[in-house]
Amino acid sequence: MKNKKMKNIKQLVPAIILFIFSTIAYGQDRLNTPAAFETFKDRSQWMYTNNAAGLLLDKPIDYTEVKFSYDSHSGSFHRPQTGEKINNLKFDVEGAVFVGDVYAWGRFNYTRSNIKDALFNASIIDPYRDMPYMVADTNMSKWNNQIYDLEFKVVTPKIWNKLSLGLEGSYNATSGAKQRDIRTENYFYILQVKPGIVYSINNNHHIGVNFDFQTLKEESSMSNVNIYVNQNYYALYGLGTATKGLGSGRTTNYEGNNVGGGIQYNYQGFFNLLLSSNYSYKVEDVKISFSSPQEDATVKSKIWISKLQLNKQLDKTSHYLTLDYLDKSIDGIEAITQYDNTDSQNGYV
Repeated sequence: MKNKKMKNIKQLVPAIILFIFSTIAYGQDRLNTPAAFETFKDRSQWMYTNNAAGLLLDKPIDYTEVKFSYDSHSGSFHRPQTGEKINNLKFDVEGAVFVGDVYAWGRFNYTRSNIKDALFNASIIDPYRDMPYMVADTNMSKWNNQIYDLEFKVVTPKIWNKLSLGLEGSYNATSGAKQRDIRTENYFYILQVKPGIVYSINNNHHIGVNFDFQTLKEESSMSNVNIYVNQNYYALYGLGTATKGLGSGRTTNYEGNNVGGGIQYNYQGFFNLLLSSNYSYKVEDVKISFSSPQEDATVKSKIWISKLQLNKQLDKTSHYLTLDYLDKSIDGIEAITQYDNTDSQNGYV
């Protein structure tokens, strides 16, 4: 099953790169100086919202950008799960193009991350993704991670000179492996779709609405290479609560869904002002074992994000102001289960 997933990922990546470089070749008609390109990105406001339907209001251009980067940082002043040393190799392609009257934007990113001497994480690729129900151990270990991230935004021309339709989508596939007993091999993905509309009242006032749908899954399979030495591990339940185990760990299945929406108001006149607010509600379940699933816990997240963007273009200077507001509420629910081996049930209840 895992080999099939990795095979699908490897088949998908060349197709994505081929599509992006095709877009690059198509979009080379309009050349821009680096300064003009940076100015365009700074004054683009709808690009930094969840509503792709407003992209045409940014007066977009065709462009392409290709980046290769490598970064390395190390030191003992860090959170234990971060690791003593991290090396990241990144490849990033971003581009946008008009295809007739339709505007399309896309980005592909590949990251190879090597983490050295990480502690207290034996079951999850990203220990900081608001998931407290995980497995920890006390053995310093390397983590080797690969991240494939694809995003796109598409917007139609105005209908009746008033209404624009847009669609944003993203797909993230990540694989990770802990390199010391207790080891784990993980596969993680997020699929997200955000349809949106923008209604132009007139040339100065525009309002938008978008919806957000997301599904995620992470599979964690723990094991020992040295089968003659059992390892201590701890199942964490938040707020300092944990249960201790001895052996080769467990398999854990994380599954979640997210729904949400947002509204936007844009004024374009003496200055450009964009107000946006988004709300999302996510539920993620944690189950132990695939053969006989045991409900372990559930995490429910409610997130409000609001943003104000203001810019003013003068003859020789440009002025920008951005204000962000975030309100996050996370509840954890621990499941109490027992095994029922009767013929009618034969599982955890």
